[in-house]
Amino acid sequence: MNSKVFDIIIEKGILFLIIFTPLAFGSVQEWSSSVMELAAFIVLGAWMIKAWSGKTVVIRDTRLLIPTAGFLVFMLFQLTPLPQGILTAIAPANAAIYRDFGLAGDTGWKTISIHPWATRQELVRVIAYLAVFFVIINHYRDREKIQRLVVSVIMMGALLIVIAIAQKETWNGRVLWFYPVEAHHASSRNSAIWGPYINRNHFAGYLEMVIPLVLATSFYRAAKLGKGRHTPLLQKLTNAWASRRFPEFTLYGLLGLVMTATLFATLSRGGIMGVLAGLLVFFGLARSRGRLKKRADLFAMLGAALLLMLVVAAWSRIEGRFEQLGEEQSLQRAWVWKDSLNIVRDFPLFGTGLGTFGDIYPKYQTHSSLILYDRAHNDYVEALTDLGTVGLLILTTMAAYYGKIIYRAWKNRDKTYIKIMGAGGMASLAAMAVHSTMDFNLHIPANALLLTIIAGITYATVFHSDGERSSVHHA
Repeated sequence: MNSKVFDIIIEKGILFLIIFTPLAFGSVQEWSSSVMELAAFIVLGAWMIKAWSGKTVVIRDTRLLIPTAGFLVFMLFQLTPLPQGILTAIAPANAAIYRDFGLAGDTGWKTISIHPWATRQELVRVIAYLAVFFVIINHYRDREKIQRLVVSVIMMGALLIVIAIAQKETWNGRVLWFYPVEAHHASSRNSAIWGPYINRNHFAGYLEMVIPLVLATSFYRAAKLGKGRHTPLLQKLTNAWASRRFPEFTLYGLLGLVMTATLFATLSRGGIMGVLAGLLVFFGLARSRGRLKKRADLFAMLGAALLLMLVVAAWSRIEGRFEQLGEEQSLQRAWVWKDSLNIVRDFPLFGTGLGTFGDIYPKYQTHSSLILYDRAHNDYVEALTDLGTVGLLILTTMAAYYGKIIYRAWKNRDKTYIKIMGAGGMASLAAMAVHSTMDFNLHIPANALLLTIIAGITYATVFHSDGERSSVHHA
């Protein structure tokens, strides 16, 4: 079969995932997450058939595969039935759960995961994310393909904003005008619902990852306009505006401003802190690259002025949201984190099984007994309860090694596109890393998939753009 057929399946499949997952209410429901997983495996299958047919495919960074494989093995270990004696010896609290809630006299083999079905679901989802990442870093091997993917992500972010605003202006008590919600969500223009997302924090989480890519694209377009030794960049920008030519960077810049304003309008504290962290990382990275320093300073000053105007305009509402941190409703998260530490104390090494927080937490809950918490509202805390210190160490090693090779490769690349877009990708990842300290975006499939796609884009950018070889060793 012609390799172009496989290319179409791969690229259209990734595009389908970008469009479908957020529109399907963040893909939090079982049917939508199953569609996401199926599409991811179809994309992986197309890539594997293409590789098998002898086409050029390269597996990069074999060292990154080691912690990745280690994490998958650890999850399989959580799902492996063990004799009662071994389970009691290595995970006594897990064995006690079966004794306390199981059938009397049951001596059958049991898994470390206290809810194997939930852990199996999470395992399939993790494999789907890894499949998408693996395909992106191998298939998107030139700047044109990478930029098309970046633009697709940006346009999806823009579409979500249009939907969110239109929905609020024409609110009929249903998400996307057709899906019914609970009575307490159905009030006119409910502030918690943004577009297809029931939770504003997750809508903000999506935008905070897109905004640095928009900023990087605008910055790159401006840098292209500013090439040349005889005319300063600021003069070129002035000339372009005076001649009523609106450079492409202007459109992306305005889009970035609208996205940032919309994110602030959600009043998501985690989203606001996340995007600010992402912007700081972007400009910090850009300023560290000699020839970009002056351009970064100019962009930063302009961005800071616009951001200040935005904050001043909405200060009363933003201030009110942050003042609520001391109120009982906001303290609930801190109570959940405190209770979660007791889970870690009892399940220190191997956790309770990925995806089982909602099953184990009620046993340790000390506040708000009428509220069911199925998430810890902190991705790091939940990872620790689900995976234990062993699993979290493997996961942290994987993330740290990825960050190390990306940053090292980025430092050794000299092309403007790679320097700017690589910084944008790392800023997006940093934004989510900050937001994850106070929410559970990584358990929203659409957001976790977007993070995976951006991680793949960033990798492809610093290693593959323009076919230029990095001086960093990959194996």
